[in-house]
Amino acid sequence: MHVNGPTSISGDGYTSAICSSLSLSEDILETSVGKVEIDLEGFGPSEEREAWLPIVDDGKGSSGDMMLRIRAEETVVLMSEEYRQLSDLLHCFSNGLTVTLARALPLSLPRLSQMLLSIFQVSGRAGEWLMELVEEEVDGVPRAVANKRIGGSSRNATKDSDGPGARELIVRDLGRSATVEANLLFRGNSLLTKALELYMSRIGKEYLEETLRTKLKSIEESNLDCEVDPSRLSAGSNLDKNWRNLVNLFRGIWSSILDSALRCPWEIRLILRHVRSCAEDRWGKFQQTVSYSSVSGFIFLRFFCPAVLNPRLFGLLRGNVKKLPALHLVTVTDVHVDQPSPRTQRTLTLVAKSLQGLANMTKFGVKESWMEPMNHFLSSRRQEFKDFVDSICVLGPDPTPITVPPAYATPITILARLPPTSREGFPSLPHLIDAPRELAGLVNLWMEKVATVEAKQGLHGDLLAFHRICVALSRRSSDCLAKAEQTARRASLT
Repeated sequence: MHVNGPTSISGDGYTSAICSSLSLSEDILETSVGKVEIDLEGFGPSEEREAWLPIVDDGKGSSGDMMLRIRAEETVVLMSEEYRQLSDLLHCFSNGLTVTLARALPLSLPRLSQMLLSIFQVSGRAGEWLMELVEEEVDGVPRAVANKRIGGSSRNATKDSDGPGARELIVRDLGRSATVEANLLFRGNSLLTKALELYMSRIGKEYLEETLRTKLKSIEESNLDCEVDPSRLSAGSNLDKNWRNLVNLFRGIWSSILDSALRCPWEIRLILRHVRSCAEDRWGKFQQTVSYSSVSGFIFLRFFCPAVLNPRLFGLLRGNVKKLPALHLVTVTDVHVDQPSPRTQRTLTLVAKSLQGLANMTKFGVKESWMEPMNHFLSSRRQEFKDFVDSICVLGPDPTPITVPPAYATPITILARLPPTSREGFPSLPHLIDAPRELAGLVNLWMEKVATVEAKQGLHGDLLAFHRICVALSRRSSDCLAKAEQTARRASLT
């Protein structure tokens, strides 16, 4: 899509979405409060920006501001049937194609993981794909690293390499290597970690809100002084009092998380249990704590901790929604996400730091000696932490089928009555994902980067098959676009 000049987005049609996201009554009247003009001319290909833009009413006056994250893309989406061969190849998880793509496109990992996850969520196989990635990450790379370390050991090259002493050294080296690898498990950015992080944020959105929103809102409203770094204390601050404030607030957050284990979505618990099982099989003999560190590496370090540290990104500190007394309308400026005050943000940082220490089963030491008073609380909650991880990895009854919200009843009814060609472009429910668009975006991404991939490693096997399909789809898209533009030019002349 090429846009000349500004693009306008009005407030009409968004009230239902706002009400749904904020659990408000649907009887609120819709109203247009103005428009936001977005000039796309200055955007580069696939460039993303975030900015506050003015809402302009009909009288050209300002009605407030709206924070928008804008990404401009040009994508030609073919009929869904055109992508069947590509989809079938991606869904053959045993070929490891998605991992190969991630290694070939390391700088595009966030986009790639989002596209692939969306594709597999629509097909209902996201969980299966993620568990395949877990096995690949646990059983693949670490084993190669271990073999390289042991094979390259100078001790193995001695004349006594076949003696009992040499075998003991090898076993000891294996234990040390396994311990190091287990401690680094899932700490880096990979296709698995990025995709599972996004999956948890989608599937666990309501769970996260139920668990943390009330506590985080209480922290914001109390605005207590919790600064415990002596170098950052303000004049007149009482360090002992600040420590009591911090520990009490952290205790509240931890209690809320501890009590939530059984409410964690079944889909997330299934994957976490698989993570734990694979990690135990690989490193359990060398590192007993891997049963807990493997799970906490996701549910805490990539789910709870980021939400505590930056609740705004997770929509956990929404402002109040106000109704205008006379007309009972919700305007765009009434619905907003609060930005924590500097003091609150500092408190959230300290709480997240403490939660991370608990999840790592470590204590504060020389690096952050001023946090050492928190060690007593962390040690006293160590068993609770283990109990939480044990509970969240135990699956209850089979999950209840995903129920589509009542608001989708009418669209589903209409969709069922449409012929197949008219259903194209209708996003899947309830995730509202357009699978053909994601597949088209994947083709575009590959075609943008393929020259670099060919120069570095070449194309072989399933990656070569993937490339050929993408080339064919890209040509087909270009042909369709050319015909559409030719038809449009003819129509403009008549």
